Amino acid sequence: MSRSAAARKVAPTLESLAEQLRDGPLRYLTALQDHAEALADGQPAGEHELLLHLHRLVTLAQCSMTQFHEFTAELRTLVDHVAEESAANSTNAH
Repeated sequence: MSRSAAARKVAPTLESLAEQLRDGPLRYLTALQDHAEALADGQPAGEHELLLHLHRLVTLAQCSMTQFHEFTAELRTLVDHVAEESAANSTNAH
């Protein structure tokens, strides 16, 4: 079972989402930035090396997008849960 599937079984918390953001999408985005900077700073030697480098960029970009999408869905779940609780509490207060 993937970590994101396991996380969906338990209601997300701000702390767990902050950890997921740090360990997932932000880590991939940092790696993507590092690889992009390396490509901009120095042209890889030869076409084969350039293609490998570009392939790594594509893979990192796809992973970043997937992880960020999963994180955003879990954040939406938490926001919806807090909004529902807030609405229930304001209804009960009247």
